[in-house]
Amino acid sequence: VSQLVVAPPTAEGEKSRAQARSHKEGGSSKEGGASKESASSKEGGASKQGASPKDAGSAKDTAEKSAAAGPAEIDMEALMKVELRVAEVLEASTVDGSDKLLKLRVSLGTNAEGATQERTIFSGIRSAYAPEQLVGRQVVIVANLKPRKMRFGTSEGMVLAAENGAGGIFVLSPDAGAVTGSLIK
Repeated sequence: VSQLVVAPPTAEGEKSRAQARSHKEGGSSKEGGASKESASSKEGGASKQGASPKDAGSAKDTAEKSAAAGPAEIDMEALMKVELRVAEVLEASTVDGSDKLLKLRVSLGTNAEGATQERTIFSGIRSAYAPEQLVGRQVVIVANLKPRKMRFGTSEGMVLAAENGAGGIFVLSPDAGAVTGSLIK
């Protein structure tokens, strides 16, 4: 689904991220991943049989510290690769067969040759917006995202939106006066 959602941290989300990190680092999982015993032996720690309560606590502390650190950091070089632009929604419609997606046709203005630049974007914002609420509105998109083929068509970008943690979705829009096609720096 073509949308980037920025959500505040929640206790449930932090727990999920900690479990994912634990699994990635070789911890156990309900699906049958590596056991805690093999993870501790890989790290040079004691096995479960010989582990002291202190050792068990330190593994738990490491997972909690990792979860508290938040999402992985990226460097400035990686961030500079993302091209955010102001786009104007020309058309919006529901997508047959999906209760989450809206199909948007957006304009990025005109290029140097004077040709209009348009994109089709499928975005999972249907629960928060009726199509007519978006037509004529400026939104922020990831313009250089590789097109993604979906069963409904090809999505050629991503609309940025925030989520409030309670399921509310809020599409990001620039302030008044922003010009369609402007690069966001």
